[in-house]
Amino acid sequence: MALDALRYVSSLARHGLGSFLRQFSGEVTLADLLARRAREQPEALALEVGERRLGYRQLAAIAQTAAARLAELGARRGDVVALVGRSSVGYVAALLGGAASGVTLALVHPELGGAPLREALSAAGARFVLCESELLGGVQAATSLPSASFDSESGAPFGEAASPLQLDPARGSCDFALVFTSGTTGSPKACRLPHSRVLAAACLFGAPLFDFRVTDKLLCVLPLHHGSPLMLGLGACLVTGTPIVLERRFSASELTTVARRTGATALLYVGDLARLLLATPEGPRDREHGLRVAVGNGMAADVWERFQKRFGVEQVREFYAATESPVGILNWAGRVGSVGNLPYAWMFGLKLARLDGEGELLRDAKGRLVECEVGEPGELLVRARKAGLGVYHGYVDQGATEARLVRDAFRPGDALFRTHDILRRDREGYYYFMERGGDSYRFRGENVAIATVERELLVTPGVRDALVTGLAIPGYDGRVGLAVLVAEPSFDPQVLEALRERLPRTALPRFVRRVTELSRTSSLKLRRRVWAEEGVDPAKVPGPTWALVDGAYQPLSAETYRDIVTGKKRL
Repeated sequence: MALDALRYVSSLARHGLGSFLRQFSGEVTLADLLARRAREQPEALALEVGERRLGYRQLAAIAQTAAARLAELGARRGDVVALVGRSSVGYVAALLGGAASGVTLALVHPELGGAPLREALSAAGARFVLCESELLGGVQAATSLPSASFDSESGAPFGEAASPLQLDPARGSCDFALVFTSGTTGSPKACRLPHSRVLAAACLFGAPLFDFRVTDKLLCVLPLHHGSPLMLGLGACLVTGTPIVLERRFSASELTTVARRTGATALLYVGDLARLLLATPEGPRDREHGLRVAVGNGMAADVWERFQKRFGVEQVREFYAATESPVGILNWAGRVGSVGNLPYAWMFGLKLARLDGEGELLRDAKGRLVECEVGEPGELLVRARKAGLGVYHGYVDQGATEARLVRDAFRPGDALFRTHDILRRDREGYYYFMERGGDSYRFRGENVAIATVERELLVTPGVRDALVTGLAIPGYDGRVGLAVLVAEPSFDPQVLEALRERLPRTALPRFVRRVTELSRTSSLKLRRRVWAEEGVDPAKVPGPTWALVDGAYQPLSAETYRDIVTGKKRL
């Protein structure tokens, strides 16, 4: 562990420390980093999307016109502007133009529509919307907020401004972005990302993990509306002057081809990405690429070494982090299956707390939480600081911010942030992610808000009552969505196809069971764990069950279930 700490400090000194310290002399946003790069290395490659390659001067000029467009829309410093789109030149320009002008950008999932979209806009307190032109119709159908659009291919109307990027004098005083998470209730929460948090993550976490070299180029196939690609991808690249390649959509079969074409040497991953790559047919060119390091979170132990062996990626550096969490953990040693260690964990107040049979925090006879023994799974808690490194910023909704804390936990007056993630720690201090707790689950790298999915199910024709939970299914990292429904006898699961218009694809339940009654506790809470433990194996559970395979909900037979768990069919 001591060697890991030395390696981290060495990489930090080479890559992130200088930029981190510059914020105290005025370089306070990602836009500041871009402006400096545009002055010092104007023609060096900054961004590559498809066939477009932009240097720092070009990117800064386009960001300036994006800032001007935000001003024309009426947005001023401190206003919340919802940004809706996928990774593109225009999207990056809007991010950096927003940072320069001091507006706060609410990064809304581009697949949201109708009521879920309105809910997200309301949760963020958005006053304006800026979106891709192809999404404008859906946005205007859902809200009357003033809106403007940009072309996802050309970035128009974001052209190249003649003047340098203009930085608002008080730009750092507002939040840079709001990123949506499920919070503690399962409803979408707008999580605050102040500029200081973004710079700290990029400088102290992302840059040292990648350990970028002069010839490196990062391939990011993840959407920028998530915290990891935003801070550890775009942010770390601006910190180190490393070019970033963005793909609008992830394709497992094309990833190594893209890596060869672009000359990428580093990869940012999440969740199932490695497993999906391994599910593609093996080919003679699997190792014909320049990828030397992969950084991310959620790579399962059973795919880790197979991924490295098949694709020849020398280093895999796993980490643990959450958008709201004050502290992250990183695996510098490459220990398979571990999210890493934190050599000075006591400084950040990391604790693993014991849970009872219902998944609630357990308190002893004195009313204090019980810390887990070595090897015992428990919920990760982190001290919630009000200032300095490890500060807890919370959500736009102050009630949600407070709800994420547990007070008087291990001693009177303390306050710890609840991650709702279950981890264990070995004798050497390495942490291992076990599962996601709380009223959400993680599927294909995205948190699925249970309450949001249940609300949409309850307004579906023929559904009387609904419960959503996550299942552990062989071959899938995280959890797979199960909807348990009390429905009319004539219920046809194909009506659930309408959910595609309102929910992200990852939120669609992959399994649907119809039952006569949903079991509840004495306090009328739904017993989600019971249904998750029962599962969907037709040989073990009664009643009709359907699975979302081949693009439609189909009756789940014993043969289909066997094909799913063995990987012959994909959900």
